[in-house]
Amino acid sequence: MIRPDALKHFITEELYIIPENEEPQPIPLETEPSRDTQFKGNAAGSVLVLVYDEHHSHIDQEQEQFLHKILGAVKVHEEDVALLNMANNDVNETMLLSATANKILVFYPGQTVIQQPPPPYSPMSFQGKTILISDTLEQLQLDQNKKRQLWKSLQQMFIIG
Repeated sequence: MIRPDALKHFITEELYIIPENEEPQPIPLETEPSRDTQFKGNAAGSVLVLVYDEHHSHIDQEQEQFLHKILGAVKVHEEDVALLNMANNDVNETMLLSATANKILVFYPGQTVIQQPPPPYSPMSFQGKTILISDTLEQLQLDQNKKRQLWKSLQQMFIIG
């Protein structure tokens, strides 16, 4: 049996389950992030950045500057980025698949969004999107080796691939 939430990838019309002798009831197919989802930047951007920061609504200003410096190195402009703090927003696979971004960067190795995540610093194709999991921005700022690993992965993801 096909899960109703999977049908949105195949059928774009509104679907109804019609039990005998009852009025049709629409099946809500979640195709967009919830209206409560609080993106910073361009929610329709080509790059979705996920962070986990319990102390800020979005991200610490210093870490955001560091993030844009990283992304700028692979020619990703600030207006192409949607930033989402997983500590303050419900993020799941359905939400990721419905996002307009085709590149997803997760700066939180402990994420539970993807059931079978790729190893850190290994870009992976995920149902038509490319996803990369990295250490946190704070950890990257303190560790030169992790920065190098991220740089190689980002080159694969944005420049080579």
